[in-house]
Amino acid sequence: KKFKDASECFENGIENNDKESKIYYSLAKSELFLGNEEKCFELLEKACDIDSSCIEKIRIDNDFSRLRNEKRFRIILGL
Repeated sequence: KKFKDASECFENGIENNDKESKIYYSLAKSELFLGNEEKCFELLEKACDIDSSCIEKIRIDNDFSRLRNEKRFRIILGL
């Protein structure tokens, strides 16, 4: 529930390793819970660019359920 602190940690992680999709994915969740949907979309796109297997993970992750009807979210998932 400390999403602001978590976001800061994940941002530091990206500074140290910007090729790790899991960090972008986790940061996207934190940003979503902080109400930053636009940043969440950007991070999800980056995670999927790095590792296309993230698409399936995002598809089944209930934390992203409120985005399911958003056009940009559906584009990220290739729907």
